[in-house]
Amino acid sequence: MLKHYVLLFQSKDPKVHKLHDEQEKLVREFLSCFIKPEELINSKGRNLSGPKMKLLDLTSTEAHLAAPFVGSEASSLLDQLGREHPVVKAFKTKVTFKQSYLLTVQP
Repeated sequence: MLKHYVLLFQSKDPKVHKLHDEQEKLVREFLSCFIKPEELINSKGRNLSGPKMKLLDLTSTEAHLAAPFVGSEASSLLDQLGREHPVVKAFKTKVTFKQSYLLTVQP
């Protein structure tokens, strides 16, 4: 997810004109790991813009995916621990907080 973003801006050619669009794309890709796809699309079927993404209510569990994508190793560990384990509960709380924080700092 980050590889394309980092490589794009490490080139010798100036890319500042692509910065805003690429940041929106990166935030959208990140959120798609946790938020239902329909929440990231507007009524016309287009991707939400940065200002519209800021209006998402990330505290509403209705917008969350049933199981956020966190990678295969982390998923395996979370499954082994079980849904009621304190570490799993803390992880899910922090994921929700990070989602909210990311939207507040995205330009």
